[in-house]
Amino acid sequence: MPFIAIALVLTATLGGAVSVASQNALPGDALYGFKVGVNENIQSSLAFDDKSKADFNIAKAEIRLEEAAKLSSEGRLDANAQARIEQNFEAHAKNTATLIAKLQEKGDYAIAADVAARFQASVAKQASALAQAKASANAEGETTLTILVNRVHATLDIASDLSAEASAKASVESSVKASANTNGAAATSSSNTTVNVGATGSASSTGGINIDL
Repeated sequence: MPFIAIALVLTATLGGAVSVASQNALPGDALYGFKVGVNENIQSSLAFDDKSKADFNIAKAEIRLEEAAKLSSEGRLDANAQARIEQNFEAHAKNTATLIAKLQEKGDYAIAADVAARFQASVAKQASALAQAKASANAEGETTLTILVNRVHATLDIASDLSAEASAKASVESSVKASANTNGAAATSSSNTTVNVGATGSASSTGGINIDL
């Protein structure tokens, strides 16, 4: 039986209680595996188009970094938790970048630009939050957060490049469409101009082509 089907059956069997309880679980908690392995897989299966999938991955990448900050504030961010969070964060970031590329390949430049801009803003926001968490972390938390912050800044650079590229392509697409609309309007106006030729051979633009003999 496919994993998603198993997960749906399991979630239904448990009456949703475990699913709800796991929402605030952090790495190291008993229900964290259920949160990531079941809840989030089910949520992922409900995203049917590339934009929705990208939105899902942006949201989950942000949650991973929020989990790191929360663990740090509780003095529980050790090397194992940091590595697990970083791996999951990178997977979602990579998925987002891939989906932005797919949107551009399909010519959905405006959507790609919007997704890329939100991806950049999300990573920038979390980079700032982690820097603040690092300032008040214990020695172990500071060490592990330094590693994670460096990884997040590297991802932010990638997100910024993606946003700039997607925005530029969207701008070109918008200009091309505006030019096409202008040319189309001019062509329409030209095609509506008619000519009348009277007995004197003069021409006017008041009607169809009429030749009076």
